[in-house]
Amino acid sequence: MLGMILGENTMTKRMLYRFKFFLTASFFIFLLLAGRLAQLQILNHEYFFDRAEINKTRIMNITAPRGEIFDRQGRILATNRPGFTVSILDLERREADRVIAELAKILQMEEEEIRTHIRQQRYRQYIPVRLKSDVSDVVVAELAERRTELPGVIVEVQPLRFYPAGNLAAHVLGRTGEITQRQLDRWSESGYSFNPGDIVGRGGGLEEVFEPFLRGKDGRERVEVNHLTQPVRLEAREDPVPGGSIYLTLDMELQRALEMAMRKHMAARNAEDERYGLRGAAVALDPRSGAILAMVSLPDYDLNSKWQDFSSLRDDPLKPLWNRVIRGTYPAGSTFKMVTALAALEEGVLTPTEKVNSPGVFPVAGGPPKANFGRRAHGLIDVARAIQVSSNTFFFAVSQRLGIDSLERWSRKFGFGAPTGLRCVRGEVAGQVASREAKRKVSPYRWFPAETMDAAIGQGYHEITPLQLANYIAMIANSGTHFRPYLVERIISPAGGVVYQAQAEIINQITASQANWEVIQRGVKAATSLGGTAGRFRNFTYPVQIAGKTGTAEVGGNMPPHSLFLSYAPADNPEIALAVLIENSGTGVSTAVPISWDFYEAYFSPYFEGINNSCDT
Repeated sequence: MLGMILGENTMTKRMLYRFKFFLTASFFIFLLLAGRLAQLQILNHEYFFDRAEINKTRIMNITAPRGEIFDRQGRILATNRPGFTVSILDLERREADRVIAELAKILQMEEEEIRTHIRQQRYRQYIPVRLKSDVSDVVVAELAERRTELPGVIVEVQPLRFYPAGNLAAHVLGRTGEITQRQLDRWSESGYSFNPGDIVGRGGGLEEVFEPFLRGKDGRERVEVNHLTQPVRLEAREDPVPGGSIYLTLDMELQRALEMAMRKHMAARNAEDERYGLRGAAVALDPRSGAILAMVSLPDYDLNSKWQDFSSLRDDPLKPLWNRVIRGTYPAGSTFKMVTALAALEEGVLTPTEKVNSPGVFPVAGGPPKANFGRRAHGLIDVARAIQVSSNTFFFAVSQRLGIDSLERWSRKFGFGAPTGLRCVRGEVAGQVASREAKRKVSPYRWFPAETMDAAIGQGYHEITPLQLANYIAMIANSGTHFRPYLVERIISPAGGVVYQAQAEIINQITASQANWEVIQRGVKAATSLGGTAGRFRNFTYPVQIAGKTGTAEVGGNMPPHSLFLSYAPADNPEIALAVLIENSGTGVSTAVPISWDFYEAYFSPYFEGINNSCDT
């Protein structure tokens, strides 16, 4: 009996002990939970409140409109228009494969392309990932109908680049597109902040070179989103700041006139023989400052549809994406003869009044004879007359007195073999001048006298760009001043202040006697008079004398030569210089001269109709 009582007491004590342990443990657990709750609700309130807010709000970028680009008269060349952009925001992992597959069909994109966009912006998960811009209304309507099937897919209205004149000045303006990795690296090195997916200037034109000025400051919106990550309510907004505006030296009407003249005469030549040129370049600039008034490279492309047509443009054998003005290199043909003439006069191997025989055919030791065009003999002529009639044999004889080294040195004085200094577009090449060094690149043999003859008339190893040719004829017009060519006149900030104002900049001044300059200038004026190679200009539409020099640059094989004409006007008080080069289009007279005629008509017609000349304002 006593044993039973003692056993019951022991059991009771154990039960009491367990109960007390349970109460104590419950108390400590309660304290722990209460402490944690206090930490969450009081100590870390702001942190978790923000986390909760993020779950229902998003920060949306508002793309700033790019600055507009105007011609010298304030006419719009590049502006903006509203367009639809498809983006993706907070794509859930379990939905990713399905949503990406559906989007690829709707947007006509590769799935991997979409995944690449998402991977590039993975560190900005709360910012929309732009997938495709300027989508059609049909696509927008389909996305709206299927919004419940495509969580995280949003459609935004954003400013998109628009070029009212289509392909006008395409190579000057460049284009816009999604930033490349190479651009990201380059802009980062320059101290600018860009992100994958940003739309920036591309193609080496003004849009790319002046990106920091044209690019505005994006705004931001904080929006409440629903369970599909679609915005439902605006909570706060910071407006974007548009980019600065750029005013060019280009004249829109002169640019159009030059393009139209080139298309017209190139098409006519090509209709005669399909080998004739549908490729060419032309530049008009002010010889008093270097301001470029028109710059054309053909073929070109429509800036508004460039990306849709990119594959065909890239693969086109005529290379429409290539800016021939600054990247194409050609022999200069007879347009080079003024270099030889001035070099001979300044080196003292020729005098202004000296007569040199110009036979139809010129013998060459150890090689076939060389000849004038059509083997025409001109007899005893001075240097101005030799330029007027473009005598090859005169300059063959003079080149033997001058020598290749002197000719090379004077070629470089005119800027050949080096960039002209244009900074407004990227990609200008240096080209090369005929020289011993140029020959050594392709041949181990010594330099021959016959090669000096070729160099003296712009053939042989010369590789010269159309922009260099324009700069060269401008230097003939202004007696040797090499102004840096430029395209941007001024940049205006969004607030209306002048951020940049161009000033004429002299890069080089050729030291030569004014008397010798006048001999050269007399020759190019005679070339457009009766008896000159461009004598048709003696009957020009308006009472203005055009000075100029034709060129027929041989290219070898069975291809027709390039057609060139370099000119300036008015002859006695130059305000515009023009270089025209049409590939494989025959003699200078056949194509380049009529193009120049049409352009000068467009340039001077407003002046003689009593309207202020658009290029003189």
